[in-house]
Amino acid sequence: MTKRKRRRYSDKFKAGALTLLASERYPEDRYALQRVADHLGIPNRTLSRWFNGDNGEPPADLVAETKRELADLFEEEIRAVIKELPQARPDAGYRDLVMGAAILTDKIQLLRGKPTERIATDDATSNERRLAEIVALYDAVRARTMDGTGPDLIQ
Repeated sequence: MTKRKRRRYSDKFKAGALTLLASERYPEDRYALQRVADHLGIPNRTLSRWFNGDNGEPPADLVAETKRELADLFEEEIRAVIKELPQARPDAGYRDLVMGAAILTDKIQLLRGKPTERIATDDATSNERRLAEIVALYDAVRARTMDGTGPDLIQ
C-alpha cells in the first residue's frame, strides 16, 4: 500500500478558498462547498475543516483582507460594466452586463457580511392579518363544534 503525500497549502490559498466559499453563499447553499472544492481541486473535507476552524485554517485577518480585496475588485468591475452600458444598449449584451453587475453586487454584499436581500413587511398590517386569520379559524372550529360536525375541542 503506497502512502499518499499530503499536500501543503499556503495561508493565502486557504484564505482565497474561504473567500470563494463565502461568495458562493456557504453554508446557506450546502452544495457550494463541493463546487468550490472541485473548482480548486482540493478535497471537500479539507475545505470543510478550514471553514469550521478544525485544522489548518488561515489567520482570520488574512481571510478578512482577502474578502475585502475581492469585493474591491468586484466594485471595479461593476464600474467598468456601468461605463459600457450606453454602448451596449443596441446589442443584446446589455441585459448580460446588467445581470453581471447584479451578480457582482450580490457577491460584494456576501463578502462584506451584509444581507443580499431585504424583505420589508408592515408589521402592524401583518399582525392584524394574522390575528384575523386566527380569529376566523377559531370561529370556524367553534361553529363546527357547536353544530356537532366537528370534535368537541373548544368550549
